[in-house]
Amino acid sequence: MNWATIRKATDEDWTRLNAAALRFASRHGARYNAGHPVEDVEMTIASDFYNGPYLHQLWRRCVKRALRSKDAEGIRYGYVGFSVE
Repeated sequence: MNWATIRKATDEDWTRLNAAALRFASRHGARYNAGHPVEDVEMTIASDFYNGPYLHQLWRRCVKRALRSKDAEGIRYGYVGFSVE
């Protein structure tokens, strides 16, 4: 998979994404470590067999809102962007 960039990630992007992960975890019972909430929420969603697809859809909407971009899927390599196959 390739990563298409939208823009360079700022400190505000990281702060907003981590805050979204903490809110998501508290609302949906996802386990997380205070140091890496985004990765932990994504791993919890990926390992949830029954609710995973629904939670994945909700999480993607949270990421888009947090990063203020309708196409954003996250931050990789220091850039806000989305995956391209």
